[in-house]
Amino acid sequence: MATPVDMGETVVRPPAEAQHMTGNEKAATLAVWGGVLMVASGVSGAYQWNQTFEIIEALLGSWQLLSLAHLVFIGIGSVGGAFVIVGAFCFWKNKVRWGKLMIWLGTGFTILSLIVLVAAQFIRFDWPFAGASLVGFVGIALSVLARFEAHAKRLLP
Repeated sequence: MATPVDMGETVVRPPAEAQHMTGNEKAATLAVWGGVLMVASGVSGAYQWNQTFEIIEALLGSWQLLSLAHLVFIGIGSVGGAFVIVGAFCFWKNKVRWGKLMIWLGTGFTILSLIVLVAAQFIRFDWPFAGASLVGFVGIALSVLARFEAHAKRLLP
């Protein structure tokens, strides 16, 4: 039989490992959760890459090379959650630049473009984030925050 515990004297602390996580390990954790949420919801970076290339084509016109790049980035963005998880592994291994690149390719978002998207949706009163879209948006937001949290080690002192 279990004895009662006086909760007034009990102190809840996080595990010892969590207390000593580096910034890159925290970024890796955020990115893994973001990637898992993106995969679970079916949300990918393909939509954002499509929007980006439509703007570029409107400004520069349609070229064969631009259309090829458009298809390549749409393909990469379509498996965005997997790229985000690979980026998390890169953060964990302190390959921050590669990790940031993987997450950028997988989501198609930076902090600035995420803020612009949310602001534009808010201004238009068009809030498409419901159900799986909300889960995917949270995944993308966590992934972008992971890019912001990770820091490369200086090569020179």
